[in-house]
Amino acid sequence: MSFEISTGVRNAQLIAMAAEMNGGTLKIYGDPVSAAAADALVPASPNDSIGSATLLCTISNAGAGTGINFEAAPVAGIIAKLSSEEWYGANAASGYASFYRFSAIGDAGGASTTLTRLQGTVDVLNCDLSVASKYLTIAEEQRVDTYYVGMPESA
Repeated sequence: MSFEISTGVRNAQLIAMAAEMNGGTLKIYGDPVSAAAADALVPASPNDSIGSATLLCTISNAGAGTGINFEAAPVAGIIAKLSSEEWYGANAASGYASFYRFSAIGDAGGASTTLTRLQGTVDVLNCDLSVASKYLTIAEEQRVDTYYVGMPESA
């Protein structure tokens, strides 16, 4: 038998995570020149610095620079973006997207083991955050219509 976590514990962990993350923004990073270079920039951990990655887009509530939030209650170990919010932003630069960070608005992306962050890959397929095109063009709107965080039942 493997180590397992009840739905109640999973949901409690997600509620605590959402309380820490609510009010942050989701920033998409990459490289302005090549997809291969962009993919090589993905930090090994959300504790690591973003290094030389280029900020391509900041996703906020209604594109206004204000924080984005999760629903109040997870369901079966999964919590979703707040359905009443529209998550989007205008691309600040053109380039190939490779990863994102969901973190506090003031997080500058340096190395930290104390800042609360979520990090995942960005691409068209086989990734954590799907986009219509890996190449983002400056000033175009980038939307995140669905976003979920799940807590596994067993390790």
